[in-house]
Amino acid sequence: MKAVDLSSKKMWSKINTMMWLVRREVWENNRSFVWVPIGGGLIFALFVLFMCVRAGFTNPDHFGYFYGPIGATSTLNGSFDVFGKVSLSSALTEAQKSHYSGVLGSAFLIMSAPLWGIYAVIAYFYASMALFNERMDKSIFFWKSMPFSDAQSVSAKLLTVLLVAPLLVWLSATIVWFLTLFIGALVYACFGHGVFITFFTSPNVYLAPLSELAMLPVFIVSALPVATWFLMVSAWAKKSPQAWSFGVPLLSIMVLGALASSHFFGYLDEHHPWVDLSRSATETLARQSGGLIPGAWLANSSVTKLPPLSHGGYSIPDLVAYSWQSLSAIRVGVGLLLSTLFFMATVRLRRTQVLAG
Repeated sequence: MKAVDLSSKKMWSKINTMMWLVRREVWENNRSFVWVPIGGGLIFALFVLFMCVRAGFTNPDHFGYFYGPIGATSTLNGSFDVFGKVSLSSALTEAQKSHYSGVLGSAFLIMSAPLWGIYAVIAYFYASMALFNERMDKSIFFWKSMPFSDAQSVSAKLLTVLLVAPLLVWLSATIVWFLTLFIGALVYACFGHGVFITFFTSPNVYLAPLSELAMLPVFIVSALPVATWFLMVSAWAKKSPQAWSFGVPLLSIMVLGALASSHFFGYLDEHHPWVDLSRSATETLARQSGGLIPGAWLANSSVTKLPPLSHGGYSIPDLVAYSWQSLSAIRVGVGLLLSTLFFMATVRLRRTQVLAG
């Protein structure tokens, strides 16, 4: 019993240490991980307010309407929906509610895209400089004197960039989403369109943020190889870690792309095994390099086709299912193997490479 209690205390001690290290990373980079997403979201909300007011004054005939199903027609090829202008303040049919719910779901993805784009830029630069900066300013001597290992320090940086920072961005996007809907509904009301019920009784208003959160594990798996690569270079480089972090993958893609060309050697057939292998390696490296861009796994997956875009936008459940299906690709396993090797190398480099510059 004492052995179990001792083991439990050690486990909780490690968890508390990791939480403290993550809080330290967030505190040191609070401008990038906290205030930038909040500021970007507020700017977007003000932009929506401006556009709504502008549309209300400049285009009153179309303000408060959306393009949705207004009936159906039958032809020799079957029955088809007829689309037209529908007032948001009118009593919507079930088909119109379903259609507009899809529109709102796609609207959340579009609204959160700029925040995720900002996160991608911050994440790339954070990962490429995280271990370099502490060697450059010699603060590594202080952190090495603290009672935690190099593996814990590297793990905390990974958790910060791949879990905590995305959660902060998602939380900012969700708050801004509901704030934007509320502001939009107030503006519509000022112009005589009551849309509060239409907005806030739509299922996708609430499901879209939760669905985006459900894709976070897919993002973590997709981003792990490039995040560990950038941290490894950050722990190794004597100078210009960003140049090494971006330059090596870019040069490798260019070389492999040249080798993937059937005309590179002049005599290779287009379907020669070497050409196919080079082409596959080029695609895998290119996709892994973009891993820190949220949603990158949705592009050109060999697992399944992207759900079709309808008049009401993308189906949110289909996008979530597609995202999880993309994890069955072989390149995901290759990426996890590389991530493990990069992580081990990063820990060893942090233990041996002390100073930079």
